[in-house]
Amino acid sequence: MSAAFGWIAVSCKDPFNDNMKNVVVPTLSEVYEYYLSHKSGLKPSTIATYNRQILGKLAEWLDKSMNDIMQSNVTEKHLALTKLSPSQANATFRALNAVWNFSRLSFLINLNSLLLSQVSLRH
Repeated sequence: MSAAFGWIAVSCKDPFNDNMKNVVVPTLSEVYEYYLSHKSGLKPSTIATYNRQILGKLAEWLDKSMNDIMQSNVTEKHLALTKLSPSQANATFRALNAVWNFSRLSFLINLNSLLLSQVSLRH
């Protein structure tokens, strides 16, 4: 259990950076839960849409560490969703982008180091 955030998260180790030896990186599910509980002013319709996109269309990523979601994953998933519905593919990654950007600055190792890596969610 992560004392800082109160949930189980995936450990991340960087042998070249002493500050990253035992850092805990949250999963998409944990980051999404954090987003919903800390982002003020979300309309019920926005939450319903994000639930459909994040919990539905990205369900297989929910237990993935945020830093394990790579640009190639984003590209492949967007292409697969586009075959079904281009507008739903775009909506899914707009939702993920909102969650990722809000959360990135919330999970800091220190004032100069982001815990969540920056991945381009543009397609």
